[in-house]
Amino acid sequence: MPRLRVLITVTTYPLPSRSYDELVCTAGILENGEWIRIYPVPLEFMRGMKIKGSFRKFKYTWIELDLKRRIKDDFRPESYSPVDYSFKDLEVFDSLETNNFWQERKEICLKNVYTNLETLIAESREPTNKSMATFKPKQILKFRAVQDDREWKPGWKAQLQQLQLDFENTSESPKKRELIRKLPYKFYYEFIDENDKLSKMMIEDWEIGELF
Repeated sequence: MPRLRVLITVTTYPLPSRSYDELVCTAGILENGEWIRIYPVPLEFMRGMKIKGSFRKFKYTWIELDLKRRIKDDFRPESYSPVDYSFKDLEVFDSLETNNFWQERKEICLKNVYTNLETLIAESREPTNKSMATFKPKQILKFRAVQDDREWKPGWKAQLQQLQLDFENTSESPKKRELIRKLPYKFYYEFIDENDKLSKMMIEDWEIGELF
């Protein structure tokens, strides 16, 4: 695969994984306006990533790296994995700011906007298998917070509390690290589309966890 240039727009709240410790699902938009999912991205990489001195600048920042399609284990056409999990091949470029009502960001992110949920659902089926899109509801009706488990599953918790290599330690000496907090709620939007179809969608952005 060639190197791809991606505008990072989405990072999910970290989740445990048996293979990669905590993971962050990261998504963005290619220069041609198509969505792309980059997975897995270890939490420790995201914590070590500093753009202009702040993690938050990682979003809406252009990056370039070697990626490969996840053909064997993921049927979704937007799914890619890093070729090098050390991210030594990563190049970081300019960030898009919020001036003029987010104009720079809108020019990239709003090239193809869906307003009809049935159309989007139809494209999610074969042969298209679309799994990512920009969707604009007609109206957001409610925000809901639903109680969830307050702790990670025992198996995940035990595994992630084992000795781990410190991501920033060049000597690679192991040390105990703190497990990221489990959110005790699931968050949702209830909304209607242009045909007044009522739907509920879970909010998984990292920002909802930070806000909580």
